[in-house]
Amino acid sequence: MKKKEISRRNFLGKSATGLGMGIVGSLGAPSCAIPTSDLEREIRRRNVKIASVDLQHLYPERSIKSRVNNMLERMEKAAGSEPDIMCLTETFDTSYVDEQKSYAEIAEDENIPGPVTSRLADFANKYNCYVICPIITKNDGRFYNSALLIDRQGGIAGAYHKVHPVDTEIKNGEGIIPGPLRPPVFETDFGKIGMQICFDANWFESWAHLKDDGAEIVFFPSQFPGGRILNFHAWKNNYYVVSSTGEDARIIDISGIDIDSSSFQLGYTWANINLEKAYVPTFPGKYSIPDILTKYRERVKIKVFRDTGGGAGTGAGHITIESLDPELFVKDILKEYEIPTFIEDIKTSEEIQAQFR
Repeated sequence: MKKKEISRRNFLGKSATGLGMGIVGSLGAPSCAIPTSDLEREIRRRNVKIASVDLQHLYPERSIKSRVNNMLERMEKAAGSEPDIMCLTETFDTSYVDEQKSYAEIAEDENIPGPVTSRLADFANKYNCYVICPIITKNDGRFYNSALLIDRQGGIAGAYHKVHPVDTEIKNGEGIIPGPLRPPVFETDFGKIGMQICFDANWFESWAHLKDDGAEIVFFPSQFPGGRILNFHAWKNNYYVVSSTGEDARIIDISGIDIDSSSFQLGYTWANINLEKAYVPTFPGKYSIPDILTKYRERVKIKVFRDTGGGAGTGAGHITIESLDPELFVKDILKEYEIPTFIEDIKTSEEIQAQFR
């Protein structure tokens, strides 16, 4: 690990509370001071190291304890990528486990670390990373299929409850309770994140709410792999999607293209992603590419997606514009050259259409 990276990660770990953990709006503005310009640039770059662990070859399992042990062993291997955040599979501790227990026996309080949460909290603290911990939780006598956000120090920073449990989970009202229709967005020290779980993939509203509320990465713990629908959600909402499932783990770009995925040989995947990145329409963006490259050169990265382009004279197609310089924000580039994002362009078109409908 490089000296600068050690300093950055130590700084993040010590200042995470000041930077605002938990659900957006629950805490005030950051109160900590960043001691050096180098650290400030590292934070502002908002490069995030992601790791995601799947459930391949870890089932069937004899007991919950052995499942947790085996998952932690795999997490230790994935920790070699020095992640800022690591995602696990939906109900990773109990799925495909021979040992059968009731919800009342396995559910953990969503605010107080229990037997499973405590072990993952120790891992998060050891490696100074966030962990998405998907387990069954309880609150006021109700059970939820949840994903807990564990912070870098091992504290529980928030909980997401699966909005759309399958009917076999609900069990005529005696099992899992559906979560609120509008899912929470969580503030981390690198940006805003959201979560969806398994069956939630089939309802578009929650994914759109997360975008509206500022999510930049959406984590998807699941048992089924999701397939192309996850690529669609990433493309439609222009945020990163990170999955951890019973069959694979994937990291998907804001353009809807897979960045990386787990393999048969390795039950985990990792990648560095840059939150200073925008997805824009080819028109009018294409006219500014020469000027942007001439002015900013190696400070930016631009990719044109030809497979989304239309014929001559059409406005179809898309581009990603990415800032590689911590002193340069992508929103400022878009403002300077009057380039709308893909979502802004669609909204403007709808408003014009509505005037004449």
